[in-house]
Parts: sequence; structure tokens; C-alpha cells
Amino acid sequence: MIQELKMYEDNPMAMAMQKWQRFYYGDNSYGRPIIGTIDNINSFSPEKLFEHKADLYTKDNLLISIAGKLENEEAICEQIGILFKDLPSQKRISKPVFPSYIPSEKVGTFEQKNEQTHLVISCPGFDGNSEKKYAANVLATLLGGNMSSRLFQRIREKEGLCYYIKGVHGANQDSGVFLIRAGIDKARFDYGVKRIFEELNNIASGDLSQEEFDNAIGYTKGQIQMGIESSDEMASFLGSQELLYGKIETLEEVVKKYEKLTLADIQELAGMLSEDKCYLFYIK
Repeated sequence: MIQELKMYEDNPMAMAMQKWQRFYYGDNSYGRPIIGTIDNINSFSPEKLFEHKADLYTKDNLLISIAGKLENEEAICEQIGILFKDLPSQKRISKPVFPSYIPSEKVGTFEQKNEQTHLVISCPGFDGNSEKKYAANVLATLLGGNMSSRLFQRIREKEGLCYYIKGVHGANQDSGVFLIRAGIDKARFDYGVKRIFEELNNIASGDLSQEEFDNAIGYTKGQIQMGIESSDEMASFLGSQELLYGKIETLEEVVKKYEKLTLADIQELAGMLSEDKCYLFYIK
């Protein structure tokens, strides 16, 4: 695990996200790296691992999702019952309460000798229970989700300011966030940040076209449909919804929610991306 941790530390893009998480969310389960720290890993023992297993690997904390051509569901359920019958009945620990996560500073930095400056711009979005997450996903796609997106075309292709630039909206149980990530030439970093914020402010003011909206909708729907073409992907698509939110939306239901969106719905959210609402973090 320590070698895996060092592998992430050697990847500036991954390192930027790890350090950003701590800057944005603070010292809690969302802000800490999943893999932990070297001291944390070295503190592990077989006893601690077995204790953790007993705490959470329990029948009331278990969800099994199966997708594919099922010919004998009764036999499958019977076999699952046999395989997991010895699990403890109840988990012994619960998820901690998620605290306020608004950063105390508007700008954060981390020193690392890199050829590029890796930038993360973030602002609050919508959690996974919000119906507005669908419009937020389209807005993020329009902003920087593919090669025809606003930032990719104007910042990377037209001006050549960065090697990569991406925009996403991430949602979990407790929070949501818009993210713009870019790797910018060190000598042009200040100008690159200025240009990105100019585009964000333009979008926040409602500067969005019907063509951009239509392209983003089509791309988003296509990504969802291609993302669940295999049985294991479908099982994950359905199981993760039930696990995190206690309800399941079918592929058809999700696609219809995107098809109901209008350009006006996206413009209504766009003001969330204005510069004054954003937090800037970069490693250099």
C-alpha cells in the first residue's frame, strides 16, 4: 500500500486532487485521502483489519446487486444466503455526521516541483438527492466535459494555455461540487487563470447557446447509455443508487430527466459559477 501511495504522489494530477480535497472539505472523511498516510498504513495490524471487518461487514450493512441473464433466481438467492449466513447481524459503527465544509480561504497552494501548474477551481453544487444534479451535470459538460466544450475549445485549442482542462459536477450523499481542473504552463499561469475566470463569468451571466446545450445533452445521455452496456456496469448502476440513496431510477427514467431539461434550466444554475463564488487551489 505504501508503494501505491507513492505512486499517487508521483502523479501531479492525482496529487492536486488529493491536496484540494483537504483544502476544500477540511479534516474529515471527505477531506482525507482514501489510502491514508504512511504512518496510518504502518499502524495497521491483522487485529485491526479483522476488527474493522467485524464493525462493518454485516448483514444489515450488505447490499448485493446482480444483473444479467438470470435463469434461476430462487437458487441464486439460496446460494447467497448460504455464502453470507455467518456474517454478523448488525454493524457496530455508523457514518460520522458530515460537518460544514466551506473553505476558510479562497486560495490554497501546495509546493511540488512540476513542469506544469495543476489547477483546481471549485464551487458548491448539489448533493445526490437533489433533482438539480441533472442540470448541474449538463452545465459541467457544456463547460468542460468533452472536446467540444467551452473551456476545451477556447482555453486549450484556441489559446493553447493548457495541456488538459476538464469540468465536472460531483455529487455524493452530503454535498455536491463543480470542479474545473487544468494543467497550465507555469509561465502563463496567471493569464490562464484570468482567461478561465472570464469564461466562467460569461457563462454565469447566461452566455450559453442552444447548440452548446444540445451537444451537452446528447453527450451526457450517450455517456450514461454506454456506461451500462455490460452486466457488471448495470449491477453497479443499480446497486450504487440503492446503497447511497435508498431508491433506484432506471436508465429510461434517468434519460427522461435529461430530455426534459431546457437551456433556461441550465442558465438558471449558471450563476453558481461566477468567480466570486469559486475557490482556487493549485500545486506548482
